[in-house]
Amino acid sequence: MLAVLGAFRALPLEMASNLGGWIGRKLVAPRYVAKPAVVNSVRVPFPAATDAEVVAILTEMSDNIVRVGVETAHLKVLARDHGRIVLEGVEHLAAARAGGRGLLFIGGHFCNWEVAGIALRRVGIDGAFAVMPPSNPYVFDWLARWRMSVGFSEQVNAGEGVYRAFRRRLRGGGVAGLLADQRLENGIKAPFFGREVTTNVVPARLARTLGIAVVPLAIERVAGRVAAFRLEVHPPLEFEHSGDNDADERAFTARINAFFENEIRRQPGQWLWADPRWDDL
Repeated sequence: MLAVLGAFRALPLEMASNLGGWIGRKLVAPRYVAKPAVVNSVRVPFPAATDAEVVAILTEMSDNIVRVGVETAHLKVLARDHGRIVLEGVEHLAAARAGGRGLLFIGGHFCNWEVAGIALRRVGIDGAFAVMPPSNPYVFDWLARWRMSVGFSEQVNAGEGVYRAFRRRLRGGGVAGLLADQRLENGIKAPFFGREVTTNVVPARLARTLGIAVVPLAIERVAGRVAAFRLEVHPPLEFEHSGDNDADERAFTARINAFFENEIRRQPGQWLWADPRWDDL
């Protein structure tokens, strides 16, 4: 895999991204279109979608996910070129940091999620981020160094105590980031497109126990440009206490899921459908 990434890194960024998109559409998309669980996953939020519309969504997704891998080899190029990554909604950060609170950014697997740390570091925000390590340790080490050189400078591996690691950092007013949109085996049940699904509880539990600000971060590809992105910082989600911790965490998690629902409806082909989100598919 490192050799493949090295070959793409030798190409100009836009050429590499476009080649990755072509590979995604022609070689990767047919595999996902042939998987009933993935097709059925698309039909949960879009029950009226035609077969052609489902194929179009999965083809765009495949285009995007290969571009993400290819563009990851060019993270330093993206970090140097300030015109490729635009960050909006920075004014919400002041409210989020009020009183020296810890700050947890939550995002999803949309567009190229790898560039979020670059955008935040440019405005002076650094912290820890959680990642799912690949099976190849050499690839993992390379990716870790590459990411941390331009984005958040600390990495926490999923499955190795993300909650505890984030709690230590956030308790002192620090910053962390988490992709919270994918399926988990050990989360809590919360509504997502009208179904109860197992969902990451870490943001809700940290918000309940520490009073941190949880800030959704949206990302989209800029129309008409290759490897260019717009990120938007949303107002912080404030945790509401009723005295029933379980119910409060569920309600907060449902609000996070609602944010992802809106993003999926807005740009369905830019979300990672490859890992079916719903437990009963």
